[in-house]
Amino acid sequence: MLAVETKGLVKVYGGKRRVEALRGVDLEVPTGVVYGLFGPNGAGKSTLLSILIGLVLPTRGEARVLGLDAVRESLEVRRRVGVLPEGFGFYEHLTGLENLVYLGMLDGMDRGEAVEKAREVLEEVGLADAGDKPVKGYSRGMRQRLGVAQAVMKDPDLVLLDEPTQGIDPEGVAWFKEYVSGLRRRGKTVVISTHLLEEVGSLCSHAALIYQGRILVQGEFSSVAGRVAEESPYRSVVVFPNAALAESALRALTGRGVEAVVRGERLYLPLEPGEAVEALKKAGVEAPSATRFPADWADVFFHYVTRARRGGE
Repeated sequence: MLAVETKGLVKVYGGKRRVEALRGVDLEVPTGVVYGLFGPNGAGKSTLLSILIGLVLPTRGEARVLGLDAVRESLEVRRRVGVLPEGFGFYEHLTGLENLVYLGMLDGMDRGEAVEKAREVLEEVGLADAGDKPVKGYSRGMRQRLGVAQAVMKDPDLVLLDEPTQGIDPEGVAWFKEYVSGLRRRGKTVVISTHLLEEVGSLCSHAALIYQGRILVQGEFSSVAGRVAEESPYRSVVVFPNAALAESALRALTGRGVEAVVRGERLYLPLEPGEAVEALKKAGVEAPSATRFPADWADVFFHYVTRARRGGE
C-alpha cells in the first residue's frame, strides 16, 4: 500500500481571478521513506497537502492517504497523520506543555494521556527544560521544534511537514535532519514540502518536483537521475564556490566549442567529468572535480524546469 496516492487531482480557485492551483496531479508516495515534495513558491505544494488532510476539497480527482479517501474519510486521515503547516502558531500565553496538552485533547486524548505524551515528545525534541515556559519567550527554532512535537503527539503513521526549516539557524536545521532520519528508522513515512533543494538532497531518497500545479517528475533519485541523463545534453556538472567563479569559467570556455551553461554556482558541460576538468584546465580555469550529471535533486530541478519553461511538457 502507498502512503499517499493521488489521481488526476485538480484544484481551481474561483472568484474574479480563476487560479488553477493543481492541474491533474498523479502522486505516489511509498511507505517508510522520507519523501520530498519540492518546487518554487506558488507551485501548489501547500494546496496539495491541504487536500490530503481534508482542509481543502479538490475540484476533481482522487486522493488516498494510508489507504483512506482523503475526502470521505478525512477525520480518520487526520487521526493517523501528523501535520506541521507552514507558519503554524501557538497560544503565546500558554506554556509549551499546555499548548501540546490542549492540542492533544482536541485530537481525542484524555487529559492524563495528553500530559504524559506531551512530556514525552518535549523530551524527544529537546524542549524538556522549556516545556513549562510561555511560548511567547520561545525563539524561532524552539517554536519549530514545538511544531514538530505537536505533529508527532499522536504517534502518526505519516508525518507531513510544510517548509519545516524556514527561518531557523544551521544548528536547528542539523537537529531537524537528524530527527527526521530517526522517524524514518522508526518506520514512519515523512513528506517534506519545501523550496529548498539542499533540504531535499540531504534528507530524501524519493521526491516529486511540482511546478505550476503539475508534477514534472517523481520517484527514487537513482531512477529519476537515469531518466535525466538520457534526456539531457549535459554529462557533467562542476560546482564552484560561488556564482561569480562559475560565470568566469563559462566566459573562459567561450569560443572553444564547448556548449556549457551556468546556473548559480553550477557549470553544466556536455562532456564526461574527466573531459570537463581537462577542458577547463586548457581554458586556464582551476576547477574543482566534476561529477556526473545529474549529481543531485538541484540538477533534476534545473533539467525539468528549463524544459517546462521552453514548452517541452
